[in-house]
Amino acid sequence: MWNEQAWLAGDRAPVRDIRRKRRGYYMICFPSLKNHKVVLCEGSVEAAYCVWLEWDHDVIAYYPQPYTFTWETERGPMRYTPDFFVQHAQAANHFTEVKSDFRQLKEPTRFKLESFVGQCEAWQIEWRRADKRQLMSPIFANLRYLYFQGFGVNDREQAYLVDFLSHYQHCFTLGELLSSAYPPSLRAVYHWLFRGELSTDLNQPLNRCSLIQQRAV
Repeated sequence: MWNEQAWLAGDRAPVRDIRRKRRGYYMICFPSLKNHKVVLCEGSVEAAYCVWLEWDHDVIAYYPQPYTFTWETERGPMRYTPDFFVQHAQAANHFTEVKSDFRQLKEPTRFKLESFVGQCEAWQIEWRRADKRQLMSPIFANLRYLYFQGFGVNDREQAYLVDFLSHYQHCFTLGELLSSAYPPSLRAVYHWLFRGELSTDLNQPLNRCSLIQQRAV
């Protein structure tokens, strides 16, 4: 049965190869900064979940198709592989199942997941669910944009941004910043906005009028 410490000490490789395409699914290669490698996702909803995990400061790493559970039910033996295992710094580590809409599940899948929830209590493991409505919230478009536009920023760009902001005003618009003499790279700004080192209203479309604030020291 599941042994978290033993699993984390191992290679943490996926137990299921999603490159073998299933009907209705397609593979997305998500470039993960936290995992330092590409994470293979089955569709856009799983990829959206990865964006949220990258944004969550408490998440250390996350692993797709981590482990296959087996157990007995009144309908016979069950096998189930959660979509992700998420490792935290402070919060409890957990498994997550990602679906477009849990209300639209076929009865056999619903039975399996409900049975697994009961098993989680006996096994003392935490399991969560994430769906499209939850993941595609109003701020998601901005988070996804900031993550990919800031991807690949280097240490030199970030060091220059730190030095530039140390002599700059606390609150400013993106347009004002970019109009400055020798402004920092936009990629560095986007990366810092995603990390939360700079803040803006993510419920509004990001543009040159977006108000940005430096984090209080």
